[in-house]
Amino acid sequence: MINILIIITFSILISGCGGGTPNKVVVKGPNHAIPTPESILSSTHENITPTITGTPKRYLLANTDYSFTPDALDLDGDDLTFTIENKPSWAIFNNASGELKGTPTAANEHRDIKISVSDSIESTSLPTFNIIVQAPPNNAPTISGTATTLINTNSDYQFIPTATDLDGDDLTFTIENKPVWAIFNNASGELTG
Repeated sequence: MINILIIITFSILISGCGGGTPNKVVVKGPNHAIPTPESILSSTHENITPTITGTPKRYLLANTDYSFTPDALDLDGDDLTFTIENKPSWAIFNNASGELKGTPTAANEHRDIKISVSDSIESTSLPTFNIIVQAPPNNAPTISGTATTLINTNSDYQFIPTATDLDGDDLTFTIENKPVWAIFNNASGELTG
């Protein structure tokens, strides 16, 4: 009879542990713990929005290379994809890395460019930015050569200067005080007569 009372008392103590207290584990026998619905909800994984940082270059000269790659991080370790809005026509965009690169050939202003990153659940963006392409500074052309200054009458005369331009611009030539007997070529700078 004494043995039966001890077992009944033990059962009452076990079932009374934490009764009615929220977020407690209910014990159902030795070494078995079953989580309550509240503890299951509190351990559910919530997606963390990825982050994106970086400062794009805003100014460059025409005919020079441009490259910008943002830094992106996802604490969940999710795969990231990048998108862009208002991409300049001269640029290439990499959806896997977010790299924007290319070589503009003319002065122009490209406005409201936006690069975003997504983990397929949430996305975030860099602040919109502009890229201003400026014309490179002009280099003055050079001209050289030594013209003959003494000739005989009724003799042919010819002089062609040497001219170069580092920018590769088309060149035109002009002359002042041209002799009346001479012909001048504006395209080559040749003086003949």
